[in-house]
Amino acid sequence: MKKAFDRVESDFDMLDFLAEPIPSGFNTTQIKRYGMDEWKDIFTPRQLITHYEYLQAFKKYVSEIRDRYDDKKGDAILTILALSSSRVIEFNCRLARWRMRRGTGSRVFTDNNLALKFTAVDNNISAPRRGYIDRSDQVIEAYEDLVTHLPSNPTVETSSLDAADLNQRWEQGSVDVAVVDPPYYSSIQYSELSDVFYVVLKRYLGEVHSSLFSSQLSNKEDEAVANPTRFEGVASDDKSMKRLADEKYEEKMEEIFSEIHTLLAKNGVITVMFTHRDMDAWDTLSTAFINAGFTITATHPVKTERKDRVGLQGKASADSSILLIGRKRKKTSNKDSRTLWEDVRQSIHQAARDEAEEILDSGYNISKTDTAIAAYGPTLQRYAEEYPVVNKKGKTVRPREALSEARKAVTSVLADQFLDTEGIEELDALTRWYILAWLIYELDTFPYDEGRQLGVAAGIDIDEIKSSTKIWGKSKGDIQLKTHSDRVQDIVMLKSPSADNPSSRKYPVNPTETRFTYTIDTVHAALHVYERDGARAAWDWLSERGLKSDGSFKIAVTALLEVLPSDSDMYDTLVNLISGETGEYLDVNLDHIDMSGIEHQSELSDHTQ
Repeated sequence: MKKAFDRVESDFDMLDFLAEPIPSGFNTTQIKRYGMDEWKDIFTPRQLITHYEYLQAFKKYVSEIRDRYDDKKGDAILTILALSSSRVIEFNCRLARWRMRRGTGSRVFTDNNLALKFTAVDNNISAPRRGYIDRSDQVIEAYEDLVTHLPSNPTVETSSLDAADLNQRWEQGSVDVAVVDPPYYSSIQYSELSDVFYVVLKRYLGEVHSSLFSSQLSNKEDEAVANPTRFEGVASDDKSMKRLADEKYEEKMEEIFSEIHTLLAKNGVITVMFTHRDMDAWDTLSTAFINAGFTITATHPVKTERKDRVGLQGKASADSSILLIGRKRKKTSNKDSRTLWEDVRQSIHQAARDEAEEILDSGYNISKTDTAIAAYGPTLQRYAEEYPVVNKKGKTVRPREALSEARKAVTSVLADQFLDTEGIEELDALTRWYILAWLIYELDTFPYDEGRQLGVAAGIDIDEIKSSTKIWGKSKGDIQLKTHSDRVQDIVMLKSPSADNPSSRKYPVNPTETRFTYTIDTVHAALHVYERDGARAAWDWLSERGLKSDGSFKIAVTALLEVLPSDSDMYDTLVNLISGETGEYLDVNLDHIDMSGIEHQSELSDHTQ
């Protein structure tokens, strides 16, 4: 390792090998903060030398390949060999993860980012297994398998060009069907991630495919993604980096859809596949689609993602895609024809509700979290039929408003279908949101935009109540629901004259209060008292506040028993609270809840004060 370090520092021929600077970006910030300023820095010195030496070996055989084969076949062979090197790099750099349990190395992109791994891989790539020969065999095997699927007389044209410049290859009105799988908004920053391979392949194929490797790094300016970091230094108080990124994505997608619109025949059809949970993504994409001259004629939800995929694990992420089917919108003779939002709002709500009910009744295996996404299709279809849509002030109503209406409709359907507790609509908005979040996501962590939209459906702005209630916090950009342990002040400390009172800012719920702002605060306070002071003290606490006759409290308790995971601490305490003498006092009707197999509180004597 020392010899490798010394060589990298002293070998003049290696000074510029992979020395392109790593630009600041959405993903690259992850590694730049660790001092990786050039792409060569993502390799250990030993890794860098081995990759350099294999490049020299490749160059040694270029002339021999050129002499033996014609240009077309020679280019193909060199390309395949170059791909072998990029595959080796994916498994042999500081960003590739070492899998401790398996005792083998994994690749760089186990997720869609450039995160530094706790334990990296440093392979001997000259070894038979998992080395250069092994990776080359994989590439060649894949190539040989792919070509077996080609027809003997292929008639398909393939092109690699900007989707906004398709008229370079196809004539106006000549296309019958267009199938589009667009970049997913801000989910993956393709160009930033591809630079890992770009800088290497440019050394191999810069002369073979000169047009593809003419720039120092991959083209990021023309990429159809929402990347806020590209607008650093340009944003203002009027327009944030995110807003500018959204506008850029929408502009690029509209340019692409307009190009397709021009190429499609009069009765041509376009299918757009989209998988994203963020409503901003749907808003920008559908706006671009409609502005380009399309209307939506049909939609289909299709399961497309494995639930065990690394990027989905532990998250309430979409595992379904929506296929939007579109056709050219017929031109109307009335140029001033506009639809009033108030006139179409209810029909949009009903379209989303009908779709959700149909999916759930059909037995189609789709998660609760994806049911709302599935309802986006008919919602956008109805919106597109009435486009343009304006409010009473004449201001344009964007697709986001229609999608928010769809969220409300689907939330109502899910509550009707999966929640047997009656009266949840009588609860305050915050308590209702908390219960619905557990019902729909079945996790304490889920995407922020999802939670925000669910708040709109429940009738509350979750950002406004975040600091005052501490009922949710952020975890890596996601919402994390809080329990009584995170929110309630310690009643033992509050009753002790010698103890410092707990922070009311950190723990906003004071269990010694007799009235609470939200029902969920009452429930959390009751659970805290039961855990800290025992069942007898909890009985006194409940009776002092007359919770036996508090309908909202009982509704919240039974609803939580339905939605909370049975292996959670909060569920266990809640079961104990409605059991034994505290349960007898509350007299909660549990006939609609399956409590079989659950250990209840037996005697008050089992619990100490």
